[in-house]
Amino acid sequence: MKLSVKAWTITLALLSGIYLFLAALLASLNINLMIFNAKSFKIYALFFPGITPTFIGAIVSLFYGLVFGAFFGLIFTLLHNWVLNISCKFCKK
Repeated sequence: MKLSVKAWTITLALLSGIYLFLAALLASLNINLMIFNAKSFKIYALFFPGITPTFIGAIVSLFYGLVFGAFFGLIFTLLHNWVLNISCKFCKK
């Protein structure tokens, strides 16, 4: 079954954008949860320049999350559909 490129791209963009936004927002409020803590936020800041534990940094991280989530959602879906097409060619008699 082929995956919808548009649906996966939008879904992963929103999920990663919201995740990074919440991570920045909770780091600015010094709230430590299992996956949202200051240590993990410092690691995100290494990979995404401009992310800071402030509200503006949360907006910037939302943008980064949307862009990278859409990119990886697109790549994942295209690879999945490509592998599916190759494997289905060998299954048909």
